[in-house]
Amino acid sequence: MLRRIILFLLIISPIHLFSQLNYVRGYIIYNDGTRDSCLLLNSGIENKGEDYVFKLLENDDPQVMDVGKIKEFGVEGTIKFISEFIAVDVSNNQIKVIGDTLDHANIEYGNAFLLQLIDSKEASLYYFYYKGKEYFFYSVDDSGIHLLVYKKYFVNVATRIVTDILIDDRYKEQLATYLPCSVNTKLLSYSRKSLIKYFEIYIKEKGGYASVTGVSTKAKLNFKIAGTLNQSSFYIKDGDMLGYDFGKKNTFSYGAELEFLLPFNRNAFGFFTELNYLKYFSTYSDNTPNSETVITYSFIEFPIGIVYNFNFSEKLKFFFKGAFVANLILDESSVSFYRPSNSYDVHSSGYVFIGGGISYSVFSAEARIYSRRDITQDLYLRGSVYEQFSIRIAYRIF
Repeated sequence: MLRRIILFLLIISPIHLFSQLNYVRGYIIYNDGTRDSCLLLNSGIENKGEDYVFKLLENDDPQVMDVGKIKEFGVEGTIKFISEFIAVDVSNNQIKVIGDTLDHANIEYGNAFLLQLIDSKEASLYYFYYKGKEYFFYSVDDSGIHLLVYKKYFVNVATRIVTDILIDDRYKEQLATYLPCSVNTKLLSYSRKSLIKYFEIYIKEKGGYASVTGVSTKAKLNFKIAGTLNQSSFYIKDGDMLGYDFGKKNTFSYGAELEFLLPFNRNAFGFFTELNYLKYFSTYSDNTPNSETVITYSFIEFPIGIVYNFNFSEKLKFFFKGAFVANLILDESSVSFYRPSNSYDVHSSGYVFIGGGISYSVFSAEARIYSRRDITQDLYLRGSVYEQFSIRIAYRIF
């Protein structure tokens, strides 16, 4: 009964939580200074300048951020956007002659949400993505926000025939003039990683502190060790008429897990593989002579599967897993009927499991339900059903 309840929860929980899947707790500051808590739609908002969606309460309808009414929003200590009036060149970078760079500009003006990458009293760095292009802005000593100018032009004498490439890299001169430090700006690329590093060095040399936010999520590789409490049951036929129910038995197993989390949406999606050792031993007898049936099922399993994390905070996660499991049955495994000499090998094909649990910091707890398997499938008229339900406790080493 307990397994059915947990299975029901594992199936229904993703449906219930799907509407909250990509929402994280954040804040909004309106133009009049009023501050509200909210739920921000977390679909890679640190990467692309699309519409930003939020809900004030969990059951509210989603709303789109109004850049004319909201001056700041974000997630404390993680992401911060500010509203700013900016001008950007959105002209095509394909030109026919070099002179086109002088009168080719197409400047668009307006309010936009800028992602703050570096927050410091000495200098701040901002990011904006618009119409397929990345723009970076800066401010010094709480001054106004200015564009770091960069544009690459391709000179085409005919369609798809490039004869020259021109680069307007005035951002290097801007940084050398207004944010000079020990770094040679001539070697500096117009990228998020490179500019963040430059600003960090500049601020450090000025004796300040740089708070880095809005950095793209990186892939993660986690290694865990785990102990598992298993509740297993076994039933085997003995001819057309007889069958033996061994009942439920608790066993302990242990193993290790390697998990790779993909670098988007706060590491929500990933893959994992495990190596686990399990042993099940049980006997059945109807209290008559030569009636004892003994099963020894000792094996190493190799699950390969996917994991999805619901990130409630940096430390707290709720996750779901699913895996295909290959297994290696060890030599001691066998099933004997009536007497020890009447013994047979056991075999098993692959099987699957679904599971879910909670993770806090380096610890995690998980419930799993495995598909049924026949480990005596090669024995004539002696098919079997092995069932397994597990509670797994893991510790993350790195």
